[in-house]
Amino acid sequence: MAEEYYNELRLVLERNLGRYFGGRELVGMSLTGGLDTRMIMAWHKAPPQSLPCYTYGGMYRECQDVLRARKVANICEQPHHVITTGEEFLSRFREYAERSIYLTDGCVDLSRSPDLYVSEKARSRRAN
Repeated sequence: MAEEYYNELRLVLERNLGRYFGGRELVGMSLTGGLDTRMIMAWHKAPPQSLPCYTYGGMYRECQDVLRARKVANICEQPHHVITTGEEFLSRFREYAERSIYLTDGCVDLSRSPDLYVSEKARSRRAN
């Protein structure tokens, strides 16, 4: 059973993963400490320094996602950036809170407003 699962997973990755990296749009990789992003990085094998990676972090200390993602990016020879929710986000909290609720027609609460902020930062970093 485990071998069947592994073989099917390999086939799915082989068949589909390239689609996400082969388009005309610029691509950045959101790395976490999770197995899923580590599998993608191991399978994709991007040329050195060609795939900007980023991880969301806090303003007081580095979480395990940041620590592990940095190691993964280093092993894969890719640039890594930590995007934090710090003073800038806090000074504009009301704006991000209102936009998060507006953009989702009220389907999310204030706790998701940092997601909008860090996603904008990741997109603007990749565009540069």
